[in-house]
Amino acid sequence: MPEKKSKTGIISVEKPTWFPLKDDSGDFPVYDEPIVMGTAVSIKPSANYETTQDYGDSRVQDQFTAFGGAEVELESNGYTHKVLSTITGGKLLKGGALRSGDDVAQDGAFAYRRKKSNGKYRYTVFYKGQFALDSDETSTLEGSKVTFTHPSWKGSFVDVPGLGYMYSVDEDDEGVDAEMIKNWFTKVANPLEVPAEGGQG
Repeated sequence: MPEKKSKTGIISVEKPTWFPLKDDSGDFPVYDEPIVMGTAVSIKPSANYETTQDYGDSRVQDQFTAFGGAEVELESNGYTHKVLSTITGGKLLKGGALRSGDDVAQDGAFAYRRKKSNGKYRYTVFYKGQFALDSDETSTLEGSKVTFTHPSWKGSFVDVPGLGYMYSVDEDDEGVDAEMIKNWFTKVANPLEVPAEGGQG
């Protein structure tokens, strides 16, 4: 039977959400309550791979490619100081964020969704990594001309043993867990979780 065709053109990105990591010693990491990082302007994920080649007789005889982590660049419409301090490890004092060179960024999961051209959504989560505020540029007013600028975040994510580094699913994929989609921004999705009896697999 031919595979069902689905429109997969991406036209928008929404709801960048951070889940602080509490404990990753078990089969699946335990996360704290989620916080919204702002509204998304753009998100650019990329995976890094390193290939090592073995030479013999002046030719490549064998090679091995290993995963070297993933990076996520997020441009948002601003942030709160609570978000900034929570993610970067700064101190929230009198409503503002006090940052220092001794700050230690907290590990966490990063979730978001992208709208497809058919109106359905593609959901993505990265399971363990850290974000840094990479740029917070601002432009001056030029008479009546307003130029909007956006802060940019840069995240680095690693593989979680026994799980992986990210998971992505379309809400109109065959066999999708509708309950998992419903709770995407309140609970970190676990595709390895065995559904309760009577639930959708």
